[in-house]
Amino acid sequence: MNVPSLIAGAALVTGATLGFTFTPQDARSADSLRDAVQEFNAKAINDPIGKDQPALTEDEVVASIRGWIRAHTPGVSDEVYDEFQKVAETGKLPKGAKLTSTTSWLGYRGFHFDVWWVDLTISTGEKTGYTFRIRDQKIRSRPVNQQQREFLEREEKRVSETKKGK
Repeated sequence: MNVPSLIAGAALVTGATLGFTFTPQDARSADSLRDAVQEFNAKAINDPIGKDQPALTEDEVVASIRGWIRAHTPGVSDEVYDEFQKVAETGKLPKGAKLTSTTSWLGYRGFHFDVWWVDLTISTGEKTGYTFRIRDQKIRSRPVNQQQREFLEREEKRVSETKKGK
């Protein structure tokens, strides 16, 4: 699964679904994929969800990128796809690339999920990027509570009104 880049705490709207990045683990002070994975894992062990997940490996990142099924992401340009493939081939990260995690997904089919999503984001411009999902682990789910339901309804209305204003 591939998702648009997220800013910490910002909502991702996919139909009636909202997902959130509550605790991104930014592992981006390294130029090599190996160093970025090591930094990511060093931060993940302190995360309430991440500490119980298998460590990320360079091999897992490379295999995910190489296994990218282009038909599932028809809007991705050849340039973006090629940039990710270059990471898999060289083990080098372009400037601005980062590994992040997401631990909570709110609203899909009326449930709140604890997840361990690991994403690699590569910048495509000054304020734009593409995020490729490396790992998609769903851990548990529970029905959204009334407060969360009201929040989701407000967000859906806000997003709908924003789209109408464009």
